[in-house]
Amino acid sequence: MNLVVDQGVNGRALLEHLINDYSLGLARVDLEDPDTTSRRGLLATMVKALGERVSLPDESRDLADFKALLEARSTTRVALTHFDLVPYRRYYDVDLFAGLRFLMMERRKLTLLVQSRTPFAALLPKDHPLSDIDIKTVELRARP
Repeated sequence: MNLVVDQGVNGRALLEHLINDYSLGLARVDLEDPDTTSRRGLLATMVKALGERVSLPDESRDLADFKALLEARSTTRVALTHFDLVPYRRYYDVDLFAGLRFLMMERRKLTLLVQSRTPFAALLPKDHPLSDIDIKTVELRARP
């Protein structure tokens, strides 16, 4: 799901409400956090937000170990905030996005809530591994 939040809308309060007031098991990962700037950093931050105490190896095995961790869980729901930063993250490679897509679409082990100011479809090129995901968009607009 893509939560598109206009300027002037308090999307943070909505996310906090979803995380704190519902038993969704939604882990929040803020892409403004400097720890998320690398692929391994993003995965490690997701693992930590999920309450897991696992250390991921270097990039040659980080995606495989992340997959194994999710395979052992019944459900994993993550809210990625400030997703507008993704096009600027040079360490977020095709392997990361193909792996996330696989975990969401093929294995059904990961559910993402993606918060951004720009619709998800506009943030990624058409040939990007995440472009073919059927993602629902909800727009929160400020009242004029």
